[in-house]
Amino acid sequence: MEGLVLFTMALAGAAWVAVRPEWGAPYFAALIYLRLSDSLRGEFGLPSLFMIVAPGLLLLAAGRWLFAGTPVGRGWRVAIWLLAAYGAVCAGSLLYAMDPQRTLDGLANYLDGVVIVLVMAIYLRTPLDLDRTLWALLIGGAVLGSLTVYQQLSGSYDQVFAGLARAGLRNIHDAASGYRSEGPVSANYFALILVVVVPLAVDRFVHERRLLVRAVSAWALAGVVASVAFTYSRGGVVALAATALPLLAYVPRRHAKRWILVGAVAAVGLTAVLIPTRYGQRLAALVQLAGAVQGEAPRDSALRGRVSEVTSAAMMFADHPVIGVGYGNFEEHYHRYARNLGLDGRSEERQAHSLYLEVAAETGLVGVAAFAGVLAYPIVGMRRTHSALRRGGRARDAQRVAAFGFALFAYLVGSLFLHLSYPRYLWLLLGIAIAVGAFSDGDRSVAPDRPGAGEPAR
Repeated sequence: MEGLVLFTMALAGAAWVAVRPEWGAPYFAALIYLRLSDSLRGEFGLPSLFMIVAPGLLLLAAGRWLFAGTPVGRGWRVAIWLLAAYGAVCAGSLLYAMDPQRTLDGLANYLDGVVIVLVMAIYLRTPLDLDRTLWALLIGGAVLGSLTVYQQLSGSYDQVFAGLARAGLRNIHDAASGYRSEGPVSANYFALILVVVVPLAVDRFVHERRLLVRAVSAWALAGVVASVAFTYSRGGVVALAATALPLLAYVPRRHAKRWILVGAVAAVGLTAVLIPTRYGQRLAALVQLAGAVQGEAPRDSALRGRVSEVTSAAMMFADHPVIGVGYGNFEEHYHRYARNLGLDGRSEERQAHSLYLEVAAETGLVGVAAFAGVLAYPIVGMRRTHSALRRGGRARDAQRVAAFGFALFAYLVGSLFLHLSYPRYLWLLLGIAIAVGAFSDGDRSVAPDRPGAGEPAR
């Protein structure tokens, strides 16, 4: 019953977008961020929401554009060529991949990503659309964080809330085990998608004047930070710390007191979790990586596995520097390299544990260049839009763009330690970034054409 209710609500949201297309971007962003489609399929065996909604939204936008002249976002025009270029590189590896079926499976997932980018780039047209979309992500993070905190504090690990809050008994440090929160994905990836929400929550708390908005932002921030700790993810903490530094530099000095309060909330959330657990020891084990650089094997078994995976990926790239071993084929070659390293005795298939090394190992320099273009285009575009908004007197809109820029930065930093297990998140963020980067491309909503049209800085 629970799954059917959520499924019906999601379809009702799609029907609402058919009437009010300006809500298409936030609706679709929430659907992807909560991973509602896969969760409902996995928990209740329901049809794929994604396969119903995504093509429907594209057809709806195309019909309105062709027959009613309804404008769509601009960023998709360049994005489609960049995506096609990287897709062509990946598809070309079918000619030499050891396991072509893995490549075909990867290409099917890549096609999903192309659809996600197109939906976001078409429906997200203005700063107001961006504001709504960031709210969708922030509320999604608050929901996942609240469910996770409740599950951990109550110990009700058998309650998974339609797959949105799951926890698995996993090793934490040495022989100690505990329940690591996984949300709708896996523990390490859950930490990453939670960290993405942190800059959005900080931005709302620091810059908004409305007490209710700031209260919701503080609630989301506390829940998200606590949930990151409940994942016991070391990469999540590194991504959080790496994002906090530039974010702190961006916050105006006049908001220093609010920032201190934000930091206090985050510190309380972390402390409340770290004190009664062995998460601290787990984080302390990271110092063993310094010895790994000098050739000393880490004592921590999980770290040994990570070192083996990323080293194998680097060696794969060195052996196949131009075109790689084939898209989706890292697993086929891993154990041959791992045996020579002697760090990982596991027999199951392993992945590169780094998005960038994964791309390099599987598609070589050709793929790295194409993938770099997919990443660079939206980043450059967002910087251009941010500057245009500030010049046009739209300080608050510029701050929202900056907040999302930090969110994307957090994801890209975290991807240093994670492969692309759940690719729809990457394509969602890139789709938003591509759309935002096109705001300044002749969009009158970016630069007001009359005095006082811009929102004053706060």
